[in-house]
Amino acid sequence: MSALQMIPQITISGGSPTNLPPLLFLMLVSMVKDFMEDKRRRAADEVENCRLSQIAEPNDISPNMLANKKDQLTENLLDNTSSIF
Repeated sequence: MSALQMIPQITISGGSPTNLPPLLFLMLVSMVKDFMEDKRRRAADEVENCRLSQIAEPNDISPNMLANKKDQLTENLLDNTSSIF
């Protein structure tokens, strides 16, 4: 669209791309937002990938163990969510 504004036969802006600055501003804001989200996601992935895990055998799992794991996961999600905002 900005390139079309520079063609003398079809321009009403005297050949200057008047919609280019707002377009570039919006693109810059979008790039910064995406960068921040990617940086936050990469940090969260790094934390999650470095966590130790346990292997549970099918015979070793009790209902209490599953309930405790669910509570731990919920606490971890709430802690991570509050630190993002």
